[in-house]
Amino acid sequence: MYRKIISVLLVFIFVYGLSGCDNATQNLQDTIRVGAMAESGEAIAAQLFCRETGAELIEFETSNDAVTALENGRVDYISLNEYDARSFIDAQRNIAFYKVSGHKLESRAVFSIENNALCEEFNEVIRKLKKNGKIGEIKEASLSGKIYKRPDLTGENGSLVMVCDPIFDNRIYYDESGDLRGTDVDIAMAICEELGYTLEFGVEDFELMFTELEFGNADFIMSSVEFTEQRAKSVIFSDVYSTYE
Repeated sequence: MYRKIISVLLVFIFVYGLSGCDNATQNLQDTIRVGAMAESGEAIAAQLFCRETGAELIEFETSNDAVTALENGRVDYISLNEYDARSFIDAQRNIAFYKVSGHKLESRAVFSIENNALCEEFNEVIRKLKKNGKIGEIKEASLSGKIYKRPDLTGENGSLVMVCDPIFDNRIYYDESGDLRGTDVDIAMAICEELGYTLEFGVEDFELMFTELEFGNADFIMSSVEFTEQRAKSVIFSDVYSTYE
């Protein structure tokens, strides 16, 4: 999967294969096929597009799989966030922008019901980091493709385990040394710096992240998780630390 850090504002954008432009135009009277990575913000944006147009949504395991399907003519359009779309275009993939969906998503940290106190600590620090501009600095580093300078975590108050899914979360990736990096990771480290914790990582599939939290194998999830009423029945959500379209 072609992964890079997400930019300050993500715009879910539909793209089409250059080789299939004429074909897509000719097939407007037929069922349009729209591809997206399953269970992602891109898929939510694609669902809205499909409701408006009567198109068919086809889900893929990764955004790269969706791009490949587009290039091979198996779908007419795909839904990507703007940063990933530009990354694929920079990699000379055979795609081009079509339209912006305008769908907004809000990312929050997630805690077990029993860990409300830690959630409140996070909320206080999130507000502080927004006010002093540090979260903005982290996002700006992402936008420019720079590596944000990580703090030295002292750990005077112990250690926290963050669970995430680098495959699902476009804002988390492995660098050349095999270390986890990305916007969500850097924001989590900035929070831990303020609270006096060191930070450890657990990597799981998206659904299994919640199982790890339930069984006490992780202290929090920070991996592009969006609030839903169903999820809120079993976990606690922090304040929004990142908003994007």
